[in-house]
Amino acid sequence: MSSKESGKAEDTSRRRGRPKSNDLVPSPLVARLIAYRESQGWTQPQTAERLSISVNTLKGYECGSRIPNGPNTLKILELLEARSPV
Repeated sequence: MSSKESGKAEDTSRRRGRPKSNDLVPSPLVARLIAYRESQGWTQPQTAERLSISVNTLKGYECGSRIPNGPNTLKILELLEARSPV
């Protein structure tokens, strides 16, 4: 692909409101989930199973390319609250 074609693809994605991949940041909730997952020594597949979501969905959340929907946000909150000391 030429640089001209590459520029067109980038312009199109920006018009659609998509950030460049290096601009992506997980939400604060997902950042907490990542920190918790790592502190427990859980892999992404183990965490996805606990949340009843696909590994690809979790990976999307963690890299910032996806945002958890309502039900999945609740699952994340429940996991964090159920495991957090009070």
